[in-house]
Amino acid sequence: MQELAKKEKKIAREIFSVSIEKEFDEALKNSEIIIAKWKDGNATGREIFHETRTYLNNFLKHLERRYDNLCSSDYLLTLAGILKDGLITEEEIKDFSDEAKETVRRYCRYD
Repeated sequence: MQELAKKEKKIAREIFSVSIEKEFDEALKNSEIIIAKWKDGNATGREIFHETRTYLNNFLKHLERRYDNLCSSDYLLTLAGILKDGLITEEEIKDFSDEAKETVRRYCRYD
């Protein structure tokens, strides 16, 4: 695994902070879509409650897998995941070394 410089680790942590906020925003929008079905009378409160709870539980599991207990050796793989998901752009990784950027791009090519 490639080791990032101290400056790159700091940039990665800042990127993670921004991407988590974007993920929370997306989760709230998706929750609103679920709740709208109840408001429109297309489902019962119980159905919507369970659907919302299931969605949010799955979302939290996703966040835990992606961000919890991150080691610096996981940073590039995590950056690739959030780049692939469209939470960041190539522009946001411009300050990383060429080797680190290439590693992120290579990881993005794999599912």
